[in-house]
Amino acid sequence: MSHTTKILIGVLVLLATGCASTPVEMQPDAVVHNRQHTQIKTLAFRPCDTTLTWTPIHGSSIASGESLRLQLPKDCVDLQAQSEDGKVLGTQHDIKRQYPFQWELY
Repeated sequence: MSHTTKILIGVLVLLATGCASTPVEMQPDAVVHNRQHTQIKTLAFRPCDTTLTWTPIHGSSIASGESLRLQLPKDCVDLQAQSEDGKVLGTQHDIKRQYPFQWELY
């Protein structure tokens, strides 16, 4: 086997093992506990210190008695929990990604 062939095989092995690596699991930035007797239809966010409209977080529905672990979409956000009929169930302001955050809605 030539020297060039050995190098090529080595490069292919490195590429194959690089693609097969296990993804790193990210720790959640926030945990939201729903202690209410109603479902939270969605959590919505907006960047801190803005009056922008609330943006829903995909897959953020939380059944009564359940919890949701999530990554914050920005370094600093305001969060709002909304019910099925659009009622605001709670709001939290200035949640920073650098600090662990837990929110219990009663």
